[in-house]
Amino acid sequence: MCPFCDEVLSGTSFSIDLRDILDKINVNGGTKQDPTPQNPNHLIAQRGLTASIEFCVQHRHEKQYQVALNQGWPTRPDFIDLPDRVAGLAE
Repeated sequence: MCPFCDEVLSGTSFSIDLRDILDKINVNGGTKQDPTPQNPNHLIAQRGLTASIEFCVQHRHEKQYQVALNQGWPTRPDFIDLPDRVAGLAE
């Protein structure tokens, strides 16, 4: 569960990117515990809401990336053939 917005996170641990962002938040003012009934590990960034936004944006990105992978989206799009593929859709 996200320590800031309480959204359910995919996976059981933070990614390297999420850990790096949390480290940056802790260096720039830190966090304080603010447990809620739904999330006993809830945190508040001492420098305000904007300090935690990057963390939440990143975990949402990671979740959507996983959804895209599960749906078969390419991780390396073929931009050379893209114009022909798009033109083929219009036919």
